[in-house]
Amino acid sequence: MAGNAADRPLQPVLRERLRPGAGGVPQLAPGEAPPPRRQGGCQAEVVGVNPAQAIGDLWHYALVVPVQFLLTHFHNGFASFSATKSIGAFGLAVILVTLIIRTLLVPLFTWQLRVSRKTQEEQAIIAPQMQELRRKYRKDPQTLNAEMMKLYREHGISPFSGLAGCLPLLVQWPVLLALYQGIQGVTRDLHSDLGFLWVGNVTKTGVDACCTTGVDKAHHVMHGDYLVGALSHPAVLILPLLSALATFVQSKMMMPRSTPVMSDQQKQAQQMSRQMAYIMPPVIFIFGITFPQGIALYWVTQSVFMIVQQYFVVGWGSLSVPPWFPGAGRTTKYSRPVPAAALTNQRPSGGSKVEPEARGAAGGDGRRPGAGGHPRRQPVGAGRSGGGSRRKRRR
Repeated sequence: MAGNAADRPLQPVLRERLRPGAGGVPQLAPGEAPPPRRQGGCQAEVVGVNPAQAIGDLWHYALVVPVQFLLTHFHNGFASFSATKSIGAFGLAVILVTLIIRTLLVPLFTWQLRVSRKTQEEQAIIAPQMQELRRKYRKDPQTLNAEMMKLYREHGISPFSGLAGCLPLLVQWPVLLALYQGIQGVTRDLHSDLGFLWVGNVTKTGVDACCTTGVDKAHHVMHGDYLVGALSHPAVLILPLLSALATFVQSKMMMPRSTPVMSDQQKQAQQMSRQMAYIMPPVIFIFGITFPQGIALYWVTQSVFMIVQQYFVVGWGSLSVPPWFPGAGRTTKYSRPVPAAALTNQRPSGGSKVEPEARGAAGGDGRRPGAGGHPRRQPVGAGRSGGGSRRKRRR
């Protein structure tokens, strides 16, 4: 085939490229395996998405960046006034950011109280039946679990409804970490007005926040002498102590009052709450010393906010308040442990006492009515003889 004249100069080139071994491609012998392919060049490499990094970026831009933005602008605003600047611009900024965060979490707190209240009511209603099932199938755990799930389904109760109370705690810790990183990030740009009242710098930890010791921070961490240094400067202990005290008060207020009739789940929850009320304050105190003073200031502010909020929503709870204290004895619909109907359902049928209203419903005064609705008269001396016989029986 002669082909076109324009294609004739390309024919030698095509024959050269189609020749075996040309173009740098080695000619393979029969049965020889091909060499491994080289990475790079024009080959596209597929890069996977790291889920941990994606979650970290989302958390950073959703929480840390807004906290840094608010801290910076509130600090600049407070620093422009001499009165707020003398108190502490950055400390006031931390307090204001904390109040904003807790205000946004008020609906979540109210929802948690409603769910907790509903769970207590449901558990109180089915408590007698649960106790009967445990007594009946105490040697057969598999049948016991099946019967308990059946009882839950009959009453439309979720066995995992009590886990909703953990949601505010799960939300609080990411916010605390975001504030910690926000404080650390803001201090890179702000170099003045970082104090609050007696605290010289709320971004520093322990003794370094109130005074200059000349000791490197790594030395404190390695030798664990934060507490020893803090004892020599009592001003450092004020915020950690306030944090621990406010945490204890808040925990006691959240504990429901004990009742004569409580389900096993309510008893376990109350016991766990009582243990946490005495474990958390020392932990918060240690955190207040080892973490920046701004974190301790945040914890004090949010604890006081929660105490005021719980006072208006649930009252004092299990916290013992003296009678002369303002607002002592305050109760709300959420502070009652279980409703009266639930307590009535839990009464045993055999030994229950008849109420006075029920006794007097027939005759008004509890006596058997006679003809015409009037009480039947007894013969003269019958009452005395009856009384004498009763006295003889007592003797």
